Amino acid sequence: MEWNVEDWTMVVFSDEADLLPTKCGKGYIRLRRNQNPLEVVTLEDKPTRNLTIKVWGSISCYGVGPLMRYKGTMDMYKYRDTLQAHLLQAYPFLEGATAMEIDYPDRGLFFKFQEDNSPAHKGQIATSWKEENGVPVLDWPANSPDLSLIENVWAYIEDRLSQIKSSLRTPDDTWARTREIWDGIDRNFILNLYNTLPDRMRELKREKGGPILY
Repeated sequence: MEWNVEDWTMVVFSDEADLLPTKCGKGYIRLRRNQNPLEVVTLEDKPTRNLTIKVWGSISCYGVGPLMRYKGTMDMYKYRDTLQAHLLQAYPFLEGATAMEIDYPDRGLFFKFQEDNSPAHKGQIATSWKEENGVPVLDWPANSPDLSLIENVWAYIEDRLSQIKSSLRTPDDTWARTREIWDGIDRNFILNLYNTLPDRMRELKREKGGPILY
């Protein structure tokens, strides 16, 4: 709760997402009494589910990190393999950081790795890999996507995909355009998200742990 922006920049955020072309954000409609909302807002004739891709990615104060596509369900084995292939290559400062915290407690904050509490992340196989490599995991509350910066990145990507939805024909098209959008995300966009974290924590405190609008 007391961390400032500089403290938060020591956190690497990560998560999985099912991405598809959809317009994000809120919309408002005006209804007459007892009017069916479907009379005002019609459902799309063609669902976009066949364009969905599953991805894992991470961000840091340096900008976007690795982004990889996977198929099926992310279990602890697949998650371990994902971390092994991408995490320390992108963020070598995470390796052995747990031991550094113990050996040099007076050096202040060390980089930490953020992940949510999904079974794949907390499974013994993935947990053992993080312990063996000394990756310090930030304690994270359950059911708190409004605190995770990478959720804002996923929303941004889906919003951009929705603008080009008519040009997408297959999941491979979605993946190719997602890569282009991801690689084009400016570091300042990410830093601006980090700048919101102290405000998010203050709002979380005001809401007594309830959901916040981020």
